[in-house]
This record gives sequence, structure tokens and C-alpha cells, in this order.
Amino acid sequence: IVAVDARGNCRDVVPEGDGGLFAVLGMHVDPSNDSLWVASAAAPFMINATPAGAGVSILARIDLARGRVTASYQLAGSGLLNDLSRGKDGSVYVTESRGGTIYVLRPTHNELQPLFPQDTFESPNGILVLPDGNLLVADFDGLALILDPSATEPRVQRLNTPDDLYLGGIDGLAWSEGRVVAIQNLVGRSRIWSLSIDPKGSR
Repeated sequence: IVAVDARGNCRDVVPEGDGGLFAVLGMHVDPSNDSLWVASAAAPFMINATPAGAGVSILARIDLARGRVTASYQLAGSGLLNDLSRGKDGSVYVTESRGGTIYVLRPTHNELQPLFPQDTFESPNGILVLPDGNLLVADFDGLALILDPSATEPRVQRLNTPDDLYLGGIDGLAWSEGRVVAIQNLVGRSRIWSLSIDPKGSR
């Protein structure tokens, strides 16, 4: 993980492999306690990759002031934790792209728990906690809302896309001034989308 200042100077945020870090995918800064949450996986494109570690994936918390991993939560079994977002209650939601589901780390728990059965989504990637507390998730079928993610059985509501646009293959999602910014870079021409979400109208 590298930080770049306004003048283009680079520095390592944490030492390579600190706390068992693998290739780093999604990241989320938590300014309330100066920490950085990252999804990390043993992937073939990482430095010093070995076949023995393939499929291992962790959610890690990094203390930015110390530049060290302070907590690590390993996914049970094989998978690919990809992107993440943090709720107001401190819950961290992370997509698992190979298994087609979403995991959550609750503030009162020390292990990742699945929100849905395997293959609920098709290679989910970007994820975002919206201001109303619901989740927005991107997979190869497009976008979906997860309603009431803190409930025992949260609901998935697929969003209709206007004008037959294809919004599958979105990687990163962010919230900015009342709109969703989406990075679509996995299918066709790479694009940056600015989207309005209408939960009541399912579009």
C-alpha cells in the first residue's frame, strides 16, 4: 500500500507483507480512528506469489499512525475478498467474488459471516454503504440494493437500468454529493459513471 502526496512523493504505508498481507484489492479509510481497512488475497499477480497460498484471503485493519496491521480476519476456506465498505455501526461489508456472496464483520464479532448463500451474485465486486444504511453492490448482472443489511435476513433488490445501458462489471463505487460514482473497467470500454439511485422506484 502506497501513499502519494500532492507533490507526487510516494511512501509505503505498511511494510510489504506486514501482518500477513497478500495482494491488496479494496480499501476503505475510517477517519474516526485513523485506520485503513483492506481486502487482501493470495493472487497470482502479487509479488512472491506461490501456488501453496492460492485462495487464501483476509480482511485487515491497518493503524495509519503506526503503519502496521493491527487486526486480521481470514476467510474460512478458499475465496477472493475484493472490495469493502463500512457502515455507521462499524460493520465492515466485503464482497467475495469467487463465491458470489458478501461477508460482514460485525463490531461485536471476531470472524467474517456470510450475508447470503454462495452464488447469490455473479462475481460481486464494488460495494458501497449508502447514506440510508442500505448497501449498493455491483456484479456482472448490474447493480443491486441490499435492504436492511443488519437484519437476520437482508433482502436483495435488483435495480433496473434506464435506456438499456449495461452497468455490469463495475469495480469501484463511491458516494459524492448525493450521487454514486462508479468505475466500470471490467467489460468493454472503461468508463466513469455518475448515477442517481431511486430505491423506491427500483432504478
